[in-house]
Amino acid sequence: MSAESTCRRCDGPTAIKTRQANFCQPCFITFIQQKQRKAMEGCKVLFARPGCVLPPAINILVPISFGQSSLALLDMAHAQLEEQAKTYENAAGFTLNAVFIDCSEADPLEKEPNQIISELEKRFAHAKFTCIPLSKAFEGASSVTLKHNRDYTSFVSGISEEPTSVQQLLSCIGTKSAREDIISVLQRHLIIEEAKKQNESLPTTVAWGHNATRLAELTLSLTIKGRGNRIHAQVLEHKNPKDSISGLPEIHPLNDVLSYEIPFYNSFRNVSDLAVDTVSKPSQVTKNLSIDQLMHQYFENIQTNFPSIASTVVRTAAKLDDPNAAKQGLTPCFICASPVDPNQSLAWLTNITVNEPAAPETEEEEELSKKAHMEKSQEKTGDADRHLPVPNLCYGCIITIRDTDSFTFPKRASKQDILDEFTL
Repeated sequence: MSAESTCRRCDGPTAIKTRQANFCQPCFITFIQQKQRKAMEGCKVLFARPGCVLPPAINILVPISFGQSSLALLDMAHAQLEEQAKTYENAAGFTLNAVFIDCSEADPLEKEPNQIISELEKRFAHAKFTCIPLSKAFEGASSVTLKHNRDYTSFVSGISEEPTSVQQLLSCIGTKSAREDIISVLQRHLIIEEAKKQNESLPTTVAWGHNATRLAELTLSLTIKGRGNRIHAQVLEHKNPKDSISGLPEIHPLNDVLSYEIPFYNSFRNVSDLAVDTVSKPSQVTKNLSIDQLMHQYFENIQTNFPSIASTVVRTAAKLDDPNAAKQGLTPCFICASPVDPNQSLAWLTNITVNEPAAPETEEEEELSKKAHMEKSQEKTGDADRHLPVPNLCYGCIITIRDTDSFTFPKRASKQDILDEFTL
């Protein structure tokens, strides 16, 4: 057997060639798992004294989507637990909790979530699984309806003690990109809430299953959607909870693994059959793709021949500082909870946008100008005697709902608390 067709580590038969090197199956599995274990190096079995093993000092929460990447991370963490149990007589350096946010109301899966979780429980006996429906974000929450004007200003037009629903929320959002954006906001909210709940009993670290390619996609899609201020929070690792916007450690154990390597790992570990796709498939027409789908397609097409592009994007993102680190008086965005200056987002948007048309030159243009001015006045006036609260919105959320006349969102607070939060 020639050197070109043998593993560079053990001279065994080549199973995959990646990063200009050949790997056999066992060596490739070890190569990928070492990257995960380096990121989770604090998850070791602790000893008080020789022969005395301490209980786990950390809880690892892995958000899963039943996709290839989060499945691979779950398998790696579980393999680490199995190895610890075998080496140290059933001792463990950490507990493993997998959390799935069920978005089947918005985007159904090919299998029922409960059926998938049952299969995962059989395969990963050392892990605990939690399934949280997306609708939980609406439980016990008031419904706040926002009216959005053409000049990007918003106001609260109604507050109801009755919760809204997933379908009601999505029905008032016009574009696919905006729907995916709002769903991702709710998903992250529920994951962090569950992590904080588990953190009350055991220090919890959120281990996201994003690989390097996915992190590159996330970096560009956040930028395009006007959420560049979220890159520091969602793409970078925050092992110190003080640096994390959630107040919890957040890590990316697969941030040095490319997405095309993940299916090979899952295949070699015999867990590929556990991955489940959504029923809906991306459109073949580029203009019908959402921003997230477009970024995914872009990196999938180039990463095989140009694998360094994704890692370059991630390394560049890692150099970004927290844009809000030195700012005072920030309040959470009403929709995504990002720290935001109540006046900055709208002021900046107004300054870069031409909101007034050129002066009319003909009688027809004069008539159209008067009609537009009248519509704008009616839009702003509404009930003249009513003092309407103005919500704090970040630039990204302003852009997300810009094509929506009326937007109803859940808010976990009393009616009076909501009114007190807004600027009158």
